[in-house]
Amino acid sequence: MGFEYLDLMRSPLYKGVDAPKSNGQAILLIPGFLAGDWTLATLKGWLERCGYKVKMSGISFNVADSEYTMEGIEKQVGCLERHSGGKITIIGQSRGGLLASVFAHRHPEMVKKVIMLGSPIANPFDVHPFTMAGVKIAGIAKGLNYSKARISEIKFLDELRERVAVPTHSLYSRSDGIINWETCVREDVVSHRIHSSHVGMAVNREAYQTMAEILPQKKIVASFNGLS
Repeated sequence: MGFEYLDLMRSPLYKGVDAPKSNGQAILLIPGFLAGDWTLATLKGWLERCGYKVKMSGISFNVADSEYTMEGIEKQVGCLERHSGGKITIIGQSRGGLLASVFAHRHPEMVKKVIMLGSPIANPFDVHPFTMAGVKIAGIAKGLNYSKARISEIKFLDELRERVAVPTHSLYSRSDGIINWETCVREDVVSHRIHSSHVGMAVNREAYQTMAEILPQKKIVASFNGLS
């Protein structure tokens, strides 16, 4: 991740050359599993310099029950939508992308598009054993803290399997190292292959270049690049 960050810092794109300019388009950022908003601070700064109106999710440690987390996201989206006067774009890393997709499925009238960074949308459980151990521990904790946790997670996963409701892009990497890259690819989602580590996608030059192409698009590109 350190090398990816240094590579990004040297990039002309990060410094503003050919960066995606905006006149105030609203974006919500959602961090990954076991992560918080601070992990997306570099991305937030870049987007704001490009003219985007950016808001964080309010998540300090992304491990809580999905429905509980979604309540907080809905509040943040509502606030951002009111201030921007239109639909918003949601960028989510890893689990954050799954939360973004389900939120857009429930509220397509509020979301313009979703961009997922290393999100296992085809199978959320196709991850590294160490990561899965963390998921199981979190599941036990949620079972102790939320009596309806299991039911709500089943509902969340069922919605995640539904066809996406808004234009959705998935950035994936064969060198991810945490999740199986194939689970980031689905036929109803536009996939973009980059070279990145899983954790490093929020500070990866290729990820920023891809987002620079996606963000200004007014319509989704009706194509699917398969398991390339």
